[in-house]
Amino acid sequence: MVTAVFVARIIGPTRLGYYNLVMYVTMITSSLGSLGIPLTTFKYMGEFLGAGKKEFARAVFFYSLRAQTVIASILSAAGMIAHMNADHADAMVLYCQAFSRATAITSARMTGIDRYGFEMSANTAEGPRPIRLAFAKPVTTPEEARFALVAMVKDARSKLS
Repeated sequence: MVTAVFVARIIGPTRLGYYNLVMYVTMITSSLGSLGIPLTTFKYMGEFLGAGKKEFARAVFFYSLRAQTVIASILSAAGMIAHMNADHADAMVLYCQAFSRATAITSARMTGIDRYGFEMSANTAEGPRPIRLAFAKPVTTPEEARFALVAMVKDARSKLS
């Protein structure tokens, strides 16, 4: 409550409404996106620990950790792919022209990304062509992937100029 009053005084009532809307949507998305895994983990870990079955509780914890990591990775990759295709179509073309043999392309779109690189579908005169480009070094976070993609587009621009 004190925080809400403090935030309201700083940003004003109109912006507070937007802030509350964003926070509400974030909470709902987070709750739905977790698929109930944290609550299920707490429930079963509590039951197993209460019954003295530490090995089962440990297995539940690590299984749920792996499940959430996989879900987060898939959602993060999907978000990066959607962002690149929506906002950086020109960069996709530059990547193809600078780092592949598909130099005469009309457009390209990202179709996949992993820690080692990314896949694209480049449209050529002969039709779509799959292209795989590698990062300079493996990435482990979305931020590292972003930095690698930005570095690659800078390299592509300097290579093509």
